[in-house]
Amino acid sequence: CYATFPSSEKICPVCGAEYKLTRQEIKNITEVKLQEIKREQEERKDKFREKCAERVADKDISDCKNLSEVMAWCKANSKKTGYGYYYAKKKGMVS
Repeated sequence: CYATFPSSEKICPVCGAEYKLTRQEIKNITEVKLQEIKREQEERKDKFREKCAERVADKDISDCKNLSEVMAWCKANSKKTGYGYYYAKKKGMVS
């Protein structure tokens, strides 16, 4: 019938025809949702890294309990990540 109506409605208010999503629309919606999920994951990782950095700010490397804390300590103390990895491997935090 070529009537115009908001895309949020799935049934045409004029003729009653059901509106179905095309494959491209479904693909686009899926991509947008995936991008949102990835963004949320990155935000959670950033918050976790900030918490690790706060915990190890005034500690010695021997006080670190996991690899994340060791890497945060290295960053806070201007050490390279290789140093942190080697230390963590030596302490059995990394296999």
